[in-house]
Parts: sequence; structure tokens; C-alpha cells
Amino acid sequence: MSYSPYNRAALREELSRHEGRRPRMYKDSLGIETIGVGFNLQANPLPEDVIDRLLDDGIETAEETLDHIDKRWRLLDAERQRVLLNMAFNMGEARLRGFTRMWESLGAWFVTDSTDHLERAAVEMLDSTWARQVGRRAQELAARMRLRGQK
Repeated sequence: MSYSPYNRAALREELSRHEGRRPRMYKDSLGIETIGVGFNLQANPLPEDVIDRLLDDGIETAEETLDHIDKRWRLLDAERQRVLLNMAFNMGEARLRGFTRMWESLGAWFVTDSTDHLERAAVEMLDSTWARQVGRRAQELAARMRLRGQK
């Protein structure tokens, strides 16, 4: 960062006060979709580093979601961990917690290590409103959940 004679902290406070500081998208006085502190989404695409930061924050939230539901998800192989993280990212805790039969199947797998339970978990994933809403995504994730030969 190059030297500037202005006080960045003071400017941040001033802009936040004048523009408003909002954690959700809003329409400004001209009806333009805006986020944060006056960031005009119509004129300015989000920078890639901001998109990556939001994505990383979402992934961390998905990890926390799964930890709240059943910490044993971390015992799964990387492929199935990503399946559950993908679902948690997409649905959030309340909806994902509603997949009770999928969680029961995974719970049985943790005890018996039988791939039949992973197959059942995949079936339960597909037997849902979520699967009908997201279509191919659900098909792909269920196929990855039922992969044979992984631990």
C-alpha cells in the first residue's frame, strides 16, 4: 500500500456513516442493488478475492453446521466429507438436519462400516424436496456418497 496523507480509519468511519453499512444487499436511493458500504453491484462486479473470501466463510459455516449435527462426519473420507459440506453450504443447518434417515444411515455406517449404509444415505438424499430442487447436483452428490472402495 502506498503512502496517503489522509487517515484511512477516519475515512472508513465517515463513508460508513454517510453511505450506511449493511450486511445484506439493499437498494440505494436510486434503486441500485448495493452491499456493504455503498458498493454498487450494478456498476462494479465483486472482486475475485472478495468472492473467494465469501466462499471460504461459507465453507467454514458449513463445517460448523456439520459439527453441530454430528461431529463424526469428519471420520468420513475426503470425498464424502465434501458431499456433506456441499449439502451444508447449500441448505444450512435446519434443512440439513431434517435429513434424519440419511443421518441414521451414516450413523449406522460409523458403527458397522458397511457400504450398504452409504447406499441407503444416498437413496435418502435423493428422496427429498432438495433433490428435486437442485436436480443434477443431488444426483452427483448421491453418486459420490455411494462410491465403493472408499473409506
